[in-house]
Amino acid sequence: VIGQDDPHVVQAAIDIRPRGIVTSFTAGEPQDGGVGVIDNDIVVGNPPTRLASAQGIEPAGIAGVLDACAAAAVAHAAGASTESISAGLAAYRVDAHRGEVVHEADGVKFIDNSKATNPHAVEAALAGLSDVIWIAGGQLKGAEVDDLVEKHHLALKAAVLLGQDREILAAALKEHAPELPVVLIEDTDGEEAMQRTVAAALQHAEAGDTVLLAPAAASLDMYSGMSQRGDLFALNARKLTQGEELKQ
Repeated sequence: VIGQDDPHVVQAAIDIRPRGIVTSFTAGEPQDGGVGVIDNDIVVGNPPTRLASAQGIEPAGIAGVLDACAAAAVAHAAGASTESISAGLAAYRVDAHRGEVVHEADGVKFIDNSKATNPHAVEAALAGLSDVIWIAGGQLKGAEVDDLVEKHHLALKAAVLLGQDREILAAALKEHAPELPVVLIEDTDGEEAMQRTVAAALQHAEAGDTVLLAPAAASLDMYSGMSQRGDLFALNARKLTQGEELKQ
């Protein structure tokens, strides 16, 4: 099963010349009867048969759509019926803190990707998104963030930074996106910090935007783990969009 959107994979398949069933997947129009996306539908075959809507796939964003297409391509090559593949895609729910849509309010979507604890994971979380209010920060553990910010800052509408290494992220944003609104949360108590973080994100969020928790950093500076960090994000997303005031 070949990912047609990655030129390195395509070239490797040409060089290796694999035997047996060779099929492909893509986020665009499918080739040679493989799996792809046409008019926001995941399709397979030639002529294409609809499998599922590409909208609402978990995790949110292009990375989730590509995962779904890859899984569908494997299942189709193994002989699964289109009905079974459709049912599998419809039933799939991402594990907690891995790109889960935890809340929606007034047209704003809240995505918990607390498990994105390094810049590479954040690249996948941001791929295909736009108008993002990015919540990030924690323990970077020496990870470089300049490449991440340089590649993806155009997808950002604002950033809210918390945790031990927030200043490092702020410096990268100042270098590569000096016009981007950036809020630094100084609180060191995890619960208070996340409450103020979500409140600050809401100050920049409008209908159609995405508030994305994708920290690029570990969580143990203020939380028991990435699960607690994500749970507090979801809790405050729900609470602060229901008219409850930020604690003073």
